[in-house]
Amino acid sequence: KAILPKYDEIHNLITLFDKFKTFLLDKFNVSPPKWFENIIIAFDEFDPGGLTFRYGVKINKDEMLIDLIHIKKLMNWFAESIHKIQHELSKTKNE
Repeated sequence: KAILPKYDEIHNLITLFDKFKTFLLDKFNVSPPKWFENIIIAFDEFDPGGLTFRYGVKINKDEMLIDLIHIKKLMNWFAESIHKIQHELSKTKNE
């Protein structure tokens, strides 16, 4: 949401990601890599309403295995990507 110029109070990750892809294509003529999209899809499949990680809502799954080291690595890549986009946007605003 921090990257998108306008957004409604949308919490659906797939909808937001679609808007994000369109924004990247329009602004930079690029598409996000597949690993980037896979992160969004994985979080959406795990928590479609976006409530579990924000409010600690009970998860309707009996058991899950999570590789926290892998998630940390992917989230660092994700964060670096967002920071690079924000940096590029700030450069274009100053031109």
